Amino acid sequence: MAGITDPLREIDVAEVYDAFSYMELLWSEGLGFCGRGEGGKFIQSGKSQMNEELPINPREEFLSAHRF
Repeated sequence: MAGITDPLREIDVAEVYDAFSYMELLWSEGLGFCGRGEGGKFIQSGKSQMNEELPINPREEFLSAHRF
């Protein structure tokens, strides 16, 4: 609906719900930042880190607030 055809190039930063560690992989694939089944490789590549191609949850607020 937003007209985004290449999410990895058209989105600068993503803040997604990540109550569990696997969810960043799920969202990376679901939002089209990588292909289905490629979420692990995408995260390992470092592209989702701060100051990289597409920072995902750079504030890390949700998970970090629940760590003991």
